[in-house]
Amino acid sequence: MLTGANTVAFDLNGATLGGAVTVNDFDVTSTSASGTIGVDLRGLTGGQTVRLGDPAAAGASSSIAGVETGVFLNATSNATFVYGDGEGATDRSSTISATTAIDATNAPVAGTYNFQDVDFAGSPGAGFGIGAIYFVDSDGNATGGGDGSGSDASNPMTLAAAEAAAGAGDIIVLIDDGSAITAVGTNANNTLNLAANQQLLSFGDGAGNSQAIQVSLTVPPTIQLFSAGLTIADPTGGGAATLTTFTGNDVVTLGGDSIRVSGIDFQGNGTAARAINDAGGATGTVIERSSVSNFATVGIEITPSTNTTINDVDFSGNAGDILLNAAGSTLTNITSTGATGTAITLTNATGTTTLSNIDISNAANGIAFNNASGTVTATNVDIAGGNTLSIDGGDAVFTFDADSSISTTTGASILMQNRSGGSFTHAGSVVANGGSTSGITSVTSTGAHSISFTGTVDVGTTTAVGGSGVFIDNSGQNVTVNFADIDIETDGGFGMVVQLGGTLSVGTGSLAVNNAQIINFWQHRLRCRRVNFSSITGTGVGGVGVGLNTVSSGALNVSGTTSISGSTGSAVSATNVSSNMQFGTVNLTLTSGDGLLLAGNSGTLTTGDMTIAMGTGGNGIRATGTNGNMTFGNVDITNVGTGTGLNLSGGTFDGQVTFATLDITGTSQTGSKGIDLTDYDNTKDVVTTGSGAIQGVQTGIDLTNSNIANGVRFQYGDGSAPVASSIDTSGIAGNVAIVTTGVTATGEYDFEDIGFGTSNVSNLTGPVVFVVDQNNSSGAGTFSDPARFPRPPPRPPMSSF
Repeated sequence: MLTGANTVAFDLNGATLGGAVTVNDFDVTSTSASGTIGVDLRGLTGGQTVRLGDPAAAGASSSIAGVETGVFLNATSNATFVYGDGEGATDRSSTISATTAIDATNAPVAGTYNFQDVDFAGSPGAGFGIGAIYFVDSDGNATGGGDGSGSDASNPMTLAAAEAAAGAGDIIVLIDDGSAITAVGTNANNTLNLAANQQLLSFGDGAGNSQAIQVSLTVPPTIQLFSAGLTIADPTGGGAATLTTFTGNDVVTLGGDSIRVSGIDFQGNGTAARAINDAGGATGTVIERSSVSNFATVGIEITPSTNTTINDVDFSGNAGDILLNAAGSTLTNITSTGATGTAITLTNATGTTTLSNIDISNAANGIAFNNASGTVTATNVDIAGGNTLSIDGGDAVFTFDADSSISTTTGASILMQNRSGGSFTHAGSVVANGGSTSGITSVTSTGAHSISFTGTVDVGTTTAVGGSGVFIDNSGQNVTVNFADIDIETDGGFGMVVQLGGTLSVGTGSLAVNNAQIINFWQHRLRCRRVNFSSITGTGVGGVGVGLNTVSSGALNVSGTTSISGSTGSAVSATNVSSNMQFGTVNLTLTSGDGLLLAGNSGTLTTGDMTIAMGTGGNGIRATGTNGNMTFGNVDITNVGTGTGLNLSGGTFDGQVTFATLDITGTSQTGSKGIDLTDYDNTKDVVTTGSGAIQGVQTGIDLTNSNIANGVRFQYGDGSAPVASSIDTSGIAGNVAIVTTGVTATGEYDFEDIGFGTSNVSNLTGPVVFVVDQNNSSGAGTFSDPARFPRPPPRPPMSSF
């Protein structure tokens, strides 16, 4: 027994051994921990064996207790040293209870030093990558007593005492004794200040259960421990200790780098500010296997943050969960429930940001990135709640895998703005529903980038959203946008808007819109793979239903039915479009305005069968300017009031216009027209290939000043006898079946299939009209008795019929 300070029990300091030293039963105790040493091997040379303990596995164990240093080594030590029986497989019954069990600050480079028979309950000493270990409970008194020293689980200290004692590299272990541990009043403040390289640990496993603490050691190669890590068993089985503080304060403050926090239940009680906060930034912080609940500001805040790892942490009821001003962040195995602000905010992210196995639910805002760069890789990241994903600024490359998902019930599903570059890819599912919800928005781009959804996007398919399904304004930047599979239903919000630069492709999808515009594509390109929809539906659209303006490349394809009602501008409007447009069945019901407005389009237009129920004024189909080939199925235009069924007036077409059939029915209003070719100028045919009927209008066909080229034909009906088509304008005063004023002598106007009934055809009789057909008939040159070429003089002042 040592009874005084600065004494040594077994002193080989500076000795040179010529033979082995063996002590079969070795036990040391001391009444003083001031400068006392159990075994001093500093400077020992000779390379001999020094055994302090019974070599038999079941024999007597060795012990050292009460000293400042258990075994003291240095760089010049050279021996084959064994403490205890030298093995740990059968038992580890030898003990060293000292302020520093083994001092290997300057570890030996020669010899071996065997401590495998020791089961270290705390730190093995100095030189092992960790410092001292201090045990803490709620009151500094373990059940059954304790001296308050914090030396082990049986002698815990208070948190204030541990904070005062612990230095850089030390470990504070929190024990759950059934009461919360509080940072209130610790060292003149209400927060636990952690120094660089410190560890704050408890026994939570991240799932509400208990688990032993594992501490990694850096063991010098000449020293032999039973394990390269330290295992500390939970002395109470209570698992995570609860750590809290007072209103407005932070529970833990990070005072340096490389701090580890693990296994703790942080409770804010709705009033504490943060669970963990930095004091001017931190590098290499690790937070794991913990829970963070009910904090008024944010759960964890590190700004700036470098190489922070947050793993296996559950957040609930916080204003926000994580706020990092972040370089190289790793967030894994995180659950978040009920954040009243933003669950995860990452600002100025650089380097590699890794998100994996994250589940956010019932959050007011999900994940927000501000000015992110580098790469952001998200694996199995599920976000549900309001305003689920926000990306503001930056040029990061974002990748969300197929196991990721977004489910939005309020606010914006995905909002991207001010992006200067990079890319965004989401391969999982995106779902948004509810009247206060919108789908995908990208605005105010400042540089070229790409946006791609390779999974399914379902916006409003369960409950229509009140905002826009897709709203993309590229601000003149080259932004490439791709949807593999998107279905949208809105009530009051735009269906899909893509404008001002960039390209768009849609693999497949559908649009259903109530009380708003369905499509607005303006000043952008369609990619060569096309924009494909299976159906387009709009009710009460107001204004324009489907609008395309200055759209180039690729094609718009609607394979199924396009159904639009309630338009007051144009149900479908295409202006300056060089992309090809293809529609299946088209059903348009107008409140006013035009059904189909085509102006200056060089792309082709193809439709299936079409019905247009006119509203007030307007045109069923209006084509003007220079247009490409247009091919229609069976077209039925009804309810023509004071407007026109087919209006090609003033057009200078480069493409052929073909209808399978064309039927136009008016409501017998003055000023109404079936077909208007006034000032029409075309180098290609305008024909219907099947028989049709024009009725209930004042003017059947108006050819005033029409000027089509030689070899070009306008044909209504199938172009041949017997008569199967009709023009009936007889029900309106001042009616005219066909107006021929100013028609030039070029081209061909074929009406052979038409019967006029009692319509006014007085302007078509007499020597000014000579009718021919394609059958080389030899009649009198009237509509009822066509003639053949060459026609007899005098030549009429208009082209032949």
